[in-house]
Amino acid sequence: MSDLIPSITIENFKKLEVSEIRNLKALEVTDNGEFIFTAVIPHGDFSSSDYVRIQAEYLSVKANMVGGVDPEVTTEVICEECGKPCASEFGLKSHMRSHEVKENATV
Repeated sequence: MSDLIPSITIENFKKLEVSEIRNLKALEVTDNGEFIFTAVIPHGDFSSSDYVRIQAEYLSVKANMVGGVDPEVTTEVICEECGKPCASEFGLKSHMRSHEVKENATV
C-alpha cells in the first residue's frame, strides 16, 4: 500500500453517499489490510477530469489484457423454474431456452 495515498476499508467505502465520494481525495480501498483498488477522484476543471478519465481508460485496457474476470461472469444467477445456478445472465438465458424447447416438444 502507498504511504502517500490515504486508505479506507471496503466496509466504510460502501457506506459513503455519492456526494461524499465526490468530495474525497484519491484513496486506496482495502479489506482486512489487503489492497483492493485505488480510487482517483478528479477535482477542478474539465481538462483535469478528462485527463484522469483517459489515463484510467488506458490503464484499464492494459489491465484487462492480462487477466481478470468480467463482472457478468462473477454474478451467479439461479433459474426460477428448476433452481439450477448459471454463471451469468447470458448463461441463464441460454438455460431458459432449454425449458422452452422441452415445453414445445411435449405439446
